Amino acid sequence: MISASQGNMYNPYSRYGIGLLSQNTLAHNTGMGGASIALRSDSTMPIFINTGNPASYAFIRMSTLELGGSFVYSKFKSGKSALTKWNSNFSYGAIGLPIRSNGGLCFGLMPLTEVGYETSAIVNQPGIGNIEYQYEGIGGLNKLFAGYGILPFKKRLNKFRSKQLYIPDSMRVLTHGQYMRKERLNKLINDLSVGFNVNYIFGSVINTSRVILPNSLLYTNTFRERTLNVAGVTGNFGLQTAFTVDSIKNHKERRLQYKMLEKRLANNELSKEEYGRKKDSLGNQPLNRRVFRDKVKFTFGYFMNINNEMNAKYNNSVLNYQLTSAGQEIVRDTVLYITDRKTKMALPLEQGFGIGLKKGEKINLVADFALTNWQNFKTFNEVN
Repeated sequence: MISASQGNMYNPYSRYGIGLLSQNTLAHNTGMGGASIALRSDSTMPIFINTGNPASYAFIRMSTLELGGSFVYSKFKSGKSALTKWNSNFSYGAIGLPIRSNGGLCFGLMPLTEVGYETSAIVNQPGIGNIEYQYEGIGGLNKLFAGYGILPFKKRLNKFRSKQLYIPDSMRVLTHGQYMRKERLNKLINDLSVGFNVNYIFGSVINTSRVILPNSLLYTNTFRERTLNVAGVTGNFGLQTAFTVDSIKNHKERRLQYKMLEKRLANNELSKEEYGRKKDSLGNQPLNRRVFRDKVKFTFGYFMNINNEMNAKYNNSVLNYQLTSAGQEIVRDTVLYITDRKTKMALPLEQGFGIGLKKGEKINLVADFALTNWQNFKTFNEVN
């Protein structure tokens, strides 16, 4: 049997652990399939905030406010019963501010996990009858965050080009190939951005369960309530860099030049010796470059969410009670009563890599690959 929750959020899978993890990014990332690690707000109109990788804060160029909510349609089935739910929730609020010409600051509030369910099941026990099990949970954890991103080497490429520009030809020590390789390296360093978030995690999760027996005069029912209160600080950081390609070697032009030589040879305008000399001379000349109308940018990103331990307290109580004919609950005895017990909660370590391809302002492809280590995750590790 499935029944509805009283809260704004409903999902029976939120019963486990600290609830369902909420998406830690904003609307623009959702439109990109949730990709964030290599996504930069460096468009012509950079009016979105990418909280998924704090290194992107370095590209905030105007004060930006983002508020968002979610609307979810869900349908759950269990045996012959089914439930349809429509949920609406506050998703996030974030403010981004530019800092000088190479940095940005961001702070905001968003849910980290959500808990909301109310389910029940009836099991027939021989000799006793139908026993009803009820499970209910509400709450969740929230994340208040502040982050900073910066381009620490923003002027490096211009300095490199300026230095090479005013060197006399007689004093140049770099070949054309060496210069191009050093320029590409300086582009990557020039576009390197780094950033970090400091997150304050707070909130509570309440889980209750009941075992209701068919004859309360012969048996006592059981009620259990467990509350977890969390307050702690975590952090994450990220890196991003990019490489822009504005032209490529024009192999097409070289092939056309070869075809013209072959045509002149076929028309007896050139002898074989002249054709060979011109072809060799043409092959020794550097290729011209064809300039793109829209520049192509490759972006790369790295993100790490540190698995800090946070202080937490939990309450855990188990009571036996009986139901009167009027439905009133009368407590018979207390089986377990723990209050304000200190514990530690460790969030899992998360790392991810991203790559993106952007062509002008019309094409932007981004892909993420991330791993989360839940092996050492814990919520109820008692400490003295």
